[in-house]
Amino acid sequence: MSEATRVPTQGPEHPLLRLALVAVLAGCGGTPGTVVVDTDSPPAPSTTGTPTTSTPTPSPTDTTDPSWPTLPTETPSGVRGLLVGPDGTARGDAEVMACTRTTCFTGTTEPDGTFVFEVEPGTEVALKSVWNDDVEPRLAEALRPIVVDEDGAMTLDFVYQPDLPEGAEVQSSSHDPQALGVGDDLVLTVDKAALKAPFGVFLQDIAARRIPDVWVPPYPPLGEIVALAVWALHPFDTTSTAGVGVDAPCDRPDGTSLELWAIDPIDGTFEGPHAGSCEGGRFTLAQGDGPTRLTYLVLAPAP
Repeated sequence: MSEATRVPTQGPEHPLLRLALVAVLAGCGGTPGTVVVDTDSPPAPSTTGTPTTSTPTPSPTDTTDPSWPTLPTETPSGVRGLLVGPDGTARGDAEVMACTRTTCFTGTTEPDGTFVFEVEPGTEVALKSVWNDDVEPRLAEALRPIVVDEDGAMTLDFVYQPDLPEGAEVQSSSHDPQALGVGDDLVLTVDKAALKAPFGVFLQDIAARRIPDVWVPPYPPLGEIVALAVWALHPFDTTSTAGVGVDAPCDRPDGTSLELWAIDPIDGTFEGPHAGSCEGGRFTLAQGDGPTRLTYLVLAPAP
């Protein structure tokens, strides 16, 4: 990737205007490559970059496969990683972002799916690739939160981008409350009147994809605790003025205390927890007690 170009923003500018500003700068002879934008609001979805199939890999631990891109064991500087699609193949020439609370660095993966960002040591960062509903199957947002090492050098094994199921149609508010089977055994109870999709997005359905266990990364806010299940939700960063009801599968004995977290879409920090327990193989939160943001939901044992 080439040297970053900083694009300042002011006030509650909408992401589509920000992208237009980037396009204007590029057309005026600006240096191509990574663009840096403020994150008063999240970037708009991309409609470019489809999954590639040139680097087949069954899992991130299959280091014997010679087609798996080689990442350096010692990173001289920056955050380096590999973007992979729903079938475990590297996603080349795809838009990626490294977002902090104040700034997003954007760029494009190399043909082999690798990327690198220079980020201040100790910073909480959300590594992302934007969702795309103009491909088949649709792609969910990729989201992996990290805390950059104190020396500023990190090498990540993967950033996983799942696909999406068909989802559940959101009906008119006359049907509220609506219990929606959004995908992969996750049921969300919502009020259409309380939902707000990202600007410019038509809220037609809500969909969820459970991340395969092999692609669930360690999450810094959880410390040594391993997540039991993670779902990517769509439309990404839809919000609700009332807590969303949750009915999710769990594989722990009855009475086991669990916590549900939502991942902040800007810098990857955790929002919650929403406490409950596993009863009869289900974890449930009543409407009003659940998360108010539909991004990634992380179910984990209570400390």
